Order: sequence, then C-alpha cells, then structure tokens
Amino acid sequence: APYGPLALDVSTIFIVSKKAAQNATTEDFNSGKALIGTGPFKFGNFKRGDSIELIRNDSYWGGKADWDKVTFRILTSDGARLAALLAGEVDAIDSVPPADVPKLKTNPKFSLVQRTSWRTIFWTLDQSRDKTPDITDKSGKPLDKNPLKDIRVRQAISKAINRQALTERTLEGLGTPASNIVAPGILGYADNLKVEKYDPEGAKKLLAAAGYPNGFALTLHGPNNRYINDERVVQTVAQFLSRVGIQTKVETFPLSVYFGKARNGDFSVALLGWGTLAGDFGLRTLVGTTDATTGWGSWNWGKYSNPQVDKLVQSSLGSVDEKQRQEFAKQAATVALNDYAVIPLHHQYATWAVRKGLKYTPRIDEFTFAHQFHPQ
Repeated sequence: APYGPLALDVSTIFIVSKKAAQNATTEDFNSGKALIGTGPFKFGNFKRGDSIELIRNDSYWGGKADWDKVTFRILTSDGARLAALLAGEVDAIDSVPPADVPKLKTNPKFSLVQRTSWRTIFWTLDQSRDKTPDITDKSGKPLDKNPLKDIRVRQAISKAINRQALTERTLEGLGTPASNIVAPGILGYADNLKVEKYDPEGAKKLLAAAGYPNGFALTLHGPNNRYINDERVVQTVAQFLSRVGIQTKVETFPLSVYFGKARNGDFSVALLGWGTLAGDFGLRTLVGTTDATTGWGSWNWGKYSNPQVDKLVQSSLGSVDEKQRQEFAKQAATVALNDYAVIPLHHQYATWAVRKGLKYTPRIDEFTFAHQFHPQ
C-alpha cells in the first residue's frame, strides 16, 4: 500500500503511519485504545501533531531494548527536520532532504544510512479508452484514437527516457534505474528484465511506425510533494519526450488533490510510486484487470487488462510452494512489462541521518523502528 502495512508492535504502528498518528485523537492514544503493547516498547504519551513517547517494555520476549525511553517527533517539514538534527534536538531523522545529503555526508557529527527501498516509481498509461483526455495533435485538436493503446507508442515513450541521467541528476543520486515494478530482493523480481536502453532514435522510429512520424502533444501529470524530487522528475521526463517529437507539458498537484484526480481517470499518463514485499501483490493491484468485487486493479489507473497476466498472478497467489510462487510472479511481471503495462523509472533510495555514536540498519520497506537503533 502507499504507506505500507501496519503491524501489531506499537512502535511499528506509530512510526510507519505518521498520518494515522496525526489524525488520531489524543484520547485514543492516552486511553491506550487499541494498543497491543507486545513489542519492545510500550505506549507512554502522545501530543497531537507533536510527538509520541514510548517506554521500554522490560517484559518483551525478544529481550530489553537499548533505550529506556524513545520520543518520536512529528516533523513533516524537511527544513524543520534537518534543523532539529543539526541543533541536537533529535538523534536521527528519516526522509533526509536530497539537497542536504552532500553536506551531511561530509559532516563528522553525523552518518548517513542508505539502501534501495521497495518503492518503485513508474508511469501509468491510459490503455482502455479510445480517446484519452491529455493527448492531441500539435495544434491542440483531439486525435481520432488513443496512441497509448499501441504498444509501439508505449515502447517509444520508454526508450525516450534516459533513466541513468534521471537518477544521477534529477534524483541527485537517490535512486537507481528500474526494469521491474518491485525492487531487487522482493519476491517476484524478474532479473531477466533489463533496464530499457536510452534510445531516442529508436523511439522516433517506433512513433513513425505507429503512424505518428511528427509525434503528438501530451500532458504529463504527477504529484509535487510525495516522492523524491517528484515534480522535477515529471519535468525531466517531459524534456526527454519533447526531444523525440512528443510535445509535452507538465501539470503537478499536491498529493491530496492528485490521487483523487488520477483514480478518477482525469489523466492520460500519470506518475505513481509503490512499495510492496511481494510482486504478485503489487501486480494484482497495479496491472490486474479492474474488478470492484475482488479488489483487483484498485490502483490500475491505466485500466490495463491482460488475461495471461491475471492467470499467472492468480497462480502465484495460490501457490503454497515458495519457489513456485516466485516463478509465477516473475512470469507475470515479464509478460506485463514486455507489454508496457506500466513504464518503470527508478527505485528510490531510503535515507536516514543519525548522530555520531548511533547506528541504524536500513530497511527495504523504509520503516523506522526504535529498537533497531543501537549505540555504536
């Protein structure tokens, strides 16, 4: 899911779902409502929009944690989070602002901890409607048909994107080019799929073969406050597409507005990020044939549908043998991505900054757990 699953361990609930913590009432927390308390820490106190205090649970079956008490500050602003770290008000922060990574790397008072996260950023493309809202000819007139229904056009868009330049420059090194919906190490990652080679001339030939030798006009949509440098990512991709003859504009929105519009089908090509610990789960949700009764395709914004993919995902989800499940999930991913069901861009890096004297083991799921901080 976009914010990850919640576990029963109290520290997990508080750290993963910052939004849930902000939206809960003080009474909910201070009354101990729905708090299990079986993890390394017990609930201490909650100040709405400010902080959550946890107290070490000496009865924890896994042994005592290193800390008597842990305070999680809720600092949603990048600037405030960094300032608190530099001032010594906090010992560690997650989601380090990209622009501040270089200076923290050279600051002897802190260390950075990074790893490729489970979050993959990709483009969804409208592949169901005969006419799509954001594509016209270059004079602004609607086209007779939706170019995105042609696999050659989808492939041309993919070939037009220089993922290496995107990750090195636009992401400031905080990502790695992607060929899959899930990151390496996740169940169902298909290592036979390679990152699409940057090939602008090949993209132009594909567009011409599809009947668009002069390209067309397109508007790309994305959020501007959700993923690492997301607005800049959209703008960068627009520049790449313009170079192969697709006249491209950009519109971005705050997440609170963006998700609603995207799920409503307002966009032709939209940016989405997803993290999951199993490829078949992600495929079912992102490219499975939409079915409100089963929940399949609930985030399939492009309404992609392929019975072969559905069958392979069903086989994967129904497997009790782990190797068999892995194989079915890889096959499903291979079919879907060779069909350009979506266009993967990159896997984000997750970055933590910790003060000298502390160490933290980075997690692929981007979660921050108090009991995984240790004295160095």
